[in-house]
Amino acid sequence: MKKTFVFGILTIVFAVVIAALNPDPVQAKMSIPEDAFEYNGHMYYYYKDAVTWEEAKTACKKLGGHLVVFSDKDEENAIWEYINKKQAEVWMGLYNTELPDRVYMKMVDYTWKSVTGEKVKYENWSEVQPDGLYHFFTDTFDMYATFGDGESVSEFKDSTTPSWGDHDSEYKTGYVCEWDIYDIVIDYAPKKLKKGKSGTITYTVFDKAGYNKVKKATATFKTSNKKIAKVSKTGKVTAVKKGKCSITLTFKGCTKKVKITVS
Repeated sequence: MKKTFVFGILTIVFAVVIAALNPDPVQAKMSIPEDAFEYNGHMYYYYKDAVTWEEAKTACKKLGGHLVVFSDKDEENAIWEYINKKQAEVWMGLYNTELPDRVYMKMVDYTWKSVTGEKVKYENWSEVQPDGLYHFFTDTFDMYATFGDGESVSEFKDSTTPSWGDHDSEYKTGYVCEWDIYDIVIDYAPKKLKKGKSGTITYTVFDKAGYNKVKKATATFKTSNKKIAKVSKTGKVTAVKKGKCSITLTFKGCTKKVKITVS
């Protein structure tokens, strides 16, 4: 009896380890509304429900997506047009949990984080934002970002264009969910090359919304340092000199990086 029990436990542990080492490239099923807006390989949907940031984050996650995070101004403008330029604030996927300096009435750190775990590359704060104002009047220290009219500061910025503001965890407003519907899986990559040698990156693109491989999907390639390694349009990597660099694959807004070491 004990041997059977121990064997069962070991089987479960083994299965968990194998699953961790070989994750399924296609994540949990996405629930995307039929009338969702598509832009650059991503889907978006505007929910008008007035909820807290945490509630909005949870709602998007349950649907297989995340709160919207902007990569650049073009993406932000596209979503602004999609929600019909509503003069209202909408939750987005940025947050700041740094404590404020109550003595000098200022934020200790204005570094914002993304719900996707990626580095925040684009910001569009209104002129007087973020100010962390509510930090000084409540016991809630977490601050969350909205985009829209920038906390109604139209006297500081043209309210016909989107800008960002910050709010505390008790604030309630609508939100936009985003679904990254493509995933690039690297089948092979020449991660170590000797100077003068070449190797070709091969990959598969998955449509995570439809659980299918994207046939004849063609990604673009870009090297972080041409002096270390060059890459062709077909993914052929040629080592130039000793060092380290990365090759970035991009397909409809989805990216994947491969680290290359040249010896």
